[in-house]
Amino acid sequence: VAVWDSMRLVCHCLLLSLLACLSLQQASDEDSLDQRTCSEGGACSPIRTPLRSFVASRTKTLHFVRHAEGYHNEASHKFERGSPEYIHALKDPTHFDARLNTVGKQQCEALAKEAEKLTYDLILVSPLTRTLETATLGFPADGEAKGGVPMVAVESIRERFGRNPCDSRRAKDKLEADF
Repeated sequence: VAVWDSMRLVCHCLLLSLLACLSLQQASDEDSLDQRTCSEGGACSPIRTPLRSFVASRTKTLHFVRHAEGYHNEASHKFERGSPEYIHALKDPTHFDARLNTVGKQQCEALAKEAEKLTYDLILVSPLTRTLETATLGFPADGEAKGGVPMVAVESIRERFGRNPCDSRRAKDKLEADF
């Protein structure tokens, strides 16, 4: 029930954000010459309505990032998806709460370069090791450069339906010691 309520809340927030963006786009599209103030020199600017300003000031952009490649991904990608070998690779107990492999760390370096261009106020991350590694390596400026952007591990956003060791997480005290 808690998972469903969380998903419903996330969907509701995304829907409200989408509606706000569509409202802004529609308002922008409806600007015409009679809705603009024009100077004698011919320069025109749209009239800003209080509603448009209100919605714009409360609109947030959400950036979703999937975790980088982990050892469990590397092992399973050697086989056809769904094959017995693929399933066996994912069920390997050595992939419990899988970490990032070399390719995954390189992907995080590329993410860090892109993240420098973004503005963000909060980083929400699943408490799985591979997602925490992706977040800390991919958003290294979450400290001084971005004004101390907080990173919060949220249990309710982690993979829930996985039956494989890679989808299980280590104890909270072990994760806190590493991150």
